[in-house]
Amino acid sequence: MEQMSSADCVPAHGGEFSAHASDTLQALRTGVARVSRAVKASEVWEAVVGNNAPPALSLATLREIMWSVLQYQPHTTEAGFTMIGRMPKNEVKLIMSLSRHKAEEAEHGLWARRDYLLLGGTEAGVSAPASPAVFAVIGVWDRLGSSEEPLSYLGAEYLFEALTMELAPTVMAALERKGAKRGNVGFLAEHAVEDEKHTRLLDHWVLDVGTRHPRSCQAMLRSFEYFAEVYPLPVWTEALRRAES
Repeated sequence: MEQMSSADCVPAHGGEFSAHASDTLQALRTGVARVSRAVKASEVWEAVVGNNAPPALSLATLREIMWSVLQYQPHTTEAGFTMIGRMPKNEVKLIMSLSRHKAEEAEHGLWARRDYLLLGGTEAGVSAPASPAVFAVIGVWDRLGSSEEPLSYLGAEYLFEALTMELAPTVMAALERKGAKRGNVGFLAEHAVEDEKHTRLLDHWVLDVGTRHPRSCQAMLRSFEYFAEVYPLPVWTEALRRAES
C-alpha cells in the first residue's frame, strides 16, 4: 500500500497547534480517504451496497463482517488499553479521555456477536477460530500494544473511527433500501452516528499530542499504515468469500 508522507500534508495556518501536528492530522485524513477509495472500488463494496447485488448476499456479507468484528474486537480493545497504559504518566487528561473512549468501545464485540446471530449466524460460528485476515488484524494490534510508541495509538485508532464515520451511513442506507431490519443491524446503525463524535475527539488529540510531542507524529503515521495493510479490505473480502460459499 502507498505510504503517507509529508507531501500528503497541508501546512497549518496559525492557531495554537503546530504546523507539524496539523500536517499529521491532514496526512491521516488523506490516508483514510485513500483507503475509502479502495473500499468503494472493491467487489465487497458492490456486494453490500450495489443496486444489482442480491439483498441476501448483502446481508450475508454483513453477517460475516460482524463475525470478523466479534473475533478481533476484544483483542484490539485490550491492545488499545495496553498502549494507553504505556503513555507518559504525566498525560493525565489524555489517558483519562482515551480510556473513556476505549471503554465506550469495549462492548462492541458483543454488539457484533448479537447482530451476527440475528443475521443468521450460529453459536458454533461464534466459537470458531479466527480466519487468516482476522488473525492478521489481531497480530498487528498485539504488536502495537506491546512494542510500538504508545502515542502512536492515535494513528491506528484513527483508521477505525474515521473510516467507519465515512462509510457506515452509506452502508446503512443501502441495507435499509434492501429491506434490512434496523434492529438486526444495530452495530452499524450505532456506528453510523457515534463515530463522528469519536473522530472529532481523535482530531483534537492528534493536534494536541503532535504539538507537544513532535516525535510522536511519525509514529502515528507509521501505526496507521501498519493497520491499513491488514484492514479493512483483507477482512471484508474474506467475509464476502464466506458469504458466497
